[in-house]
Amino acid sequence: MAGAFGPRFYASGPDFSGMNNHITYLEKLYGEMAARLSPASAFQAYTHFQAWKYREAEASLRLEKLTPAKLSARAYVAAYRIGLKLKPSKRDLFHLMAGADTPQLKFELLVAAAFSLRGQAFLELCRETEPDAFPPVQYRDVLAGLIFHAMLRVEGRSSPSLFIYWQVSPALLAFAHKLYDAEQLTHQPAAFAEALALAASELQLPLAPFLEPARLLCSLQTFREMQTDVPAPEVYFKGFAFSPRGPVITVHANARYYHKYARRFLASCAACEPQARVHLHLVGFRARAAELKSLAEETGVQLNASSEAIPYRGPAEAWYSAASRFLHLPHWIERYGFVVVSDIDGEACFQPELLHAIKPGTTALHRPVYDGENYQAILWKNFHAGRSVFHHPPAEAIKSLAGYIAAGFRDGVPAGKRLWHIDQIGLALMTLAWPDMTVVPSPPIFHQKK
Repeated sequence: MAGAFGPRFYASGPDFSGMNNHITYLEKLYGEMAARLSPASAFQAYTHFQAWKYREAEASLRLEKLTPAKLSARAYVAAYRIGLKLKPSKRDLFHLMAGADTPQLKFELLVAAAFSLRGQAFLELCRETEPDAFPPVQYRDVLAGLIFHAMLRVEGRSSPSLFIYWQVSPALLAFAHKLYDAEQLTHQPAAFAEALALAASELQLPLAPFLEPARLLCSLQTFREMQTDVPAPEVYFKGFAFSPRGPVITVHANARYYHKYARRFLASCAACEPQARVHLHLVGFRARAAELKSLAEETGVQLNASSEAIPYRGPAEAWYSAASRFLHLPHWIERYGFVVVSDIDGEACFQPELLHAIKPGTTALHRPVYDGENYQAILWKNFHAGRSVFHHPPAEAIKSLAGYIAAGFRDGVPAGKRLWHIDQIGLALMTLAWPDMTVVPSPPIFHQKK
């Protein structure tokens, strides 16, 4: 349709013959985007997460020599949104900010700067910008979240005064005060989780993506009571017994990830352990048995495969593909007992002897190492979901984790919530809700390699 999200500008690719044409094209694209946005839009509407809608434009412009300093502010924002990697300097962004003539454009430039400048340069740019330049509180909430994240990464700490200085909404300020009460997490984890979840429930979009997962938090009591009756998927390709000795590597993939990554991942499993046992769960499609048999033989693994149809499309399909590893974890533990949950978009790097050393009744989780005094309170960043080991863990804890995932999709998708970190939040809540669980650091399992 001629007016819908820019096809009239990029359906057949732009025709360029000079820098001025590049700028004109990008400014038209910016206008098309701006006509569909408002300050109340979800944060992702302002960012490069929309880049998939502009692949042909990005492919055409990628071949051109675009200089950030020569672009207008609107052209630069459009270039950033379609995914062009222009590598601006701090000086470029200062120049562009000086040419921005509206609060919304200044806001959009700072959002772009958060994802395209080094953290320290981004903070310096923000310190030169007065919060009064952004009248809508939605802008200030987003920027405060981006600055908070950058300060943690660069300086190792932040401060509640940041949120006060940026005059954020009362809901975000209340949430920040709870987040900074991290000492309570050590001494009273249930009370901390309850208070943080309650404060997070009041947060309104848009938010920086670093803070948005907080809206998925729940109290530990609620988490413990969650159950699910999701049926076990059909295991339609059987290359090894349901009760093997030793661990089984489980990976979930939608069609795109299966075709792009499965062969390399399976071969890497065999490189770690010849005839490694892998369970491949296919989300939203079913590969032919003959194809799976050939794949197992060519990569050198023992392979079981299951599949399920799902009602989700778009981003929700990708969220479900990742989180369903824990929705179906009770089924995989019932079948195998000893389960390794891995991502698929990279290569396995496990050492069999280290996996075998994980004792029954033990859960091994990978906790990223962060500098910064507040990171332990950011529950959605506590664990990497795709590097987890479960060796006959407590059944109640695993069922509640699965129930939490099921409830998140049942209630969250219709409510428009982004569920990308729901599995990581689930793991954090599980360890807090069952403090007597035996949880140890996970050995190396997986290297992401897009």
